[in-house]
Amino acid sequence: MRKRITSSALGLLLLVLVDLEAAERFSVYIALPRRDGFIDIDTAINDSAIDVTRSVRSVVKREAVLTEDRERADIVLTVLSRGYGETSYGAWAQAYTIGSTSFALAVPLTQRDYWVQTVIDVGDHQKAMLGRSRSSFKDCAGQIARDLRVWILANAERLKARRRNF
Repeated sequence: MRKRITSSALGLLLLVLVDLEAAERFSVYIALPRRDGFIDIDTAINDSAIDVTRSVRSVVKREAVLTEDRERADIVLTVLSRGYGETSYGAWAQAYTIGSTSFALAVPLTQRDYWVQTVIDVGDHQKAMLGRSRSSFKDCAGQIARDLRVWILANAERLKARRRNF
């Protein structure tokens, strides 16, 4: 009988196996969106950026440190927008390409959903992340921090290799 490892079991295995030394931790810069040279921000985005910063600081502390230097950061996490309910967003969609196959994923948002949209930038690579909660924007920030941690652990070797090339 063959045993199959599910993606959630693989994630748990990954989290147990990868424990970065303090000197190997990656630097994360929490950014605000920019447009035409201006920081494109309002109170809501600013509040969520603060929530995300606090959550990343506490959740990802073994894998990463926050930096104030965008240019030297290994990872830039930009807080793009936030809202409450379907009227302010409708649905969240993301497209993926794996090999020569493209996929699309749509996540419907209900009237009671809080959501925060972010994007990870590492060089030319971008990864969208959506924090979604039924209780608060702070919970959305916590979800983003946990997703960031999993992403860092899954891509640690690639991030280290990129760091060596600079």
